[in-house]
Amino acid sequence: MNVILRNTMNLTDDDEVVIHMGAGDVAHLVNTAIDGYPRYAGLLPGRPDGGAFVMSTFAAVDGVSEQDILAAMRHRRFATAKFRELRDLEIYPTSMDVDYLPPRIMQVHFDIVLPDGGWIPPTGWQLGLPGSLPNELVDTLSAHGQAILNRFTPLPPREGSDKLDKYPDLTERP
Repeated sequence: MNVILRNTMNLTDDDEVVIHMGAGDVAHLVNTAIDGYPRYAGLLPGRPDGGAFVMSTFAAVDGVSEQDILAAMRHRRFATAKFRELRDLEIYPTSMDVDYLPPRIMQVHFDIVLPDGGWIPPTGWQLGLPGSLPNELVDTLSAHGQAILNRFTPLPPREGSDKLDKYPDLTERP
């Protein structure tokens, strides 16, 4: 999956930003951010050699409503925040070449960068090696991830969708 940085940052203070709450679990959010780190190598400003730890969001803009976003997503739980609550964060308009979301939904995708304290991967670092990330970095990502999630207001969980039967909720794991 490739990440594409779009050139338009078209969010205003009153725009609604939606996050699926599969990422509402901080451990899941951090694991997803770690897995995605290499996809951002050389993509975002100020990070020419490294990747970025990000959380994925969508915004109700450009004729795409919150309901459109929810209908396209496979998760049961979501939360929303006004952009004004997130304005101080590092946010980028991105899209990914995925086939499970309509292009019009990917065009309202935004990544929020989790602050990593300036961590730079050591030479030869490979994602997925046991102990490949320092505990302090994981703790930093967890703390910042939770602080960002706290800015979002949960929506009531969805029930009974065909999509939910096809794609189980990622937050309900043994």
